Amino acid sequence: MNRFVLLALLITAAAPLDAQSFRTLSTTRQRRGEKTLTVNVEFAAGKFRMLREAGGALYRSRITYNEARFRPVADYDDGDLSLGLKTLSAKSNMSRRSHEYERQTMDFSISPEVPARLNLQFVAGEAELELGGLNLTRAEIKTGASQSRVSFSVPTVGVCESLSFQVGAAEFRGEQLGNARCRNFELLGGIGDLTLDFTGDWGPLTAVNGDIKVGMGTLRLELPRDVGVQIDVSRVLSSFDQSGFVKRGNGYYSSNWQSAKNRLHLDLTTALGSIEVGWR
Repeated sequence: MNRFVLLALLITAAAPLDAQSFRTLSTTRQRRGEKTLTVNVEFAAGKFRMLREAGGALYRSRITYNEARFRPVADYDDGDLSLGLKTLSAKSNMSRRSHEYERQTMDFSISPEVPARLNLQFVAGEAELELGGLNLTRAEIKTGASQSRVSFSVPTVGVCESLSFQVGAAEFRGEQLGNARCRNFELLGGIGDLTLDFTGDWGPLTAVNGDIKVGMGTLRLELPRDVGVQIDVSRVLSSFDQSGFVKRGNGYYSSNWQSAKNRLHLDLTTALGSIEVGWR
């Protein structure tokens, strides 16, 4: 069923920590004319890092894990890739501060040449994603009790339909989201400290629609001055920094809304928190 050559190296860690046995699974696949790539990642606990593949491979992954409590996943079949780390027991403590998981890591990269759809889920730990330069069509990223940063340091290529985040009890930061060049944006946040930076090079994209729902916590919006911004706000026991906006009806508009080449429209719902706005 799997028609490819998979390089897999299983290396036992030399010195167990607190009687734990760690192993490393490395996988890679060279490009074979794939037209699309669907990536499914489920990473239970530890430190996750993702970036653009620079070596010409379709993807490359390296997972270090505690074999007594977790099992790695590495499956590929005709453009569908599943990777990650799953628990062996549902009773495992998934606290991101647990020293047990400090040595668990996953480093992952994918080709910028192949249009990719991302479905990424992180349960506990830290996630650092640099998605700039990728050929994204859609991306859905879910975080649990984790500290996460998703950045687009350079513009993506291709056409991205949607970028979606689901954030649990976490600290989350999305940087230079304008470089993502996705037509639709969604954030569903639970409890935490959330920052959304919409600066970047929007390219040919003239309009972005966003839907943001946040429970308890602080939401910081970093907005580009050259983009026209409209925000429709529904809030309960939440403060809203209206600096730089003019209220018209039920909406808040930046002064350049009518003349701006690029426009960002946000539907924003919050409860028990604050909305802070900064212009860059």
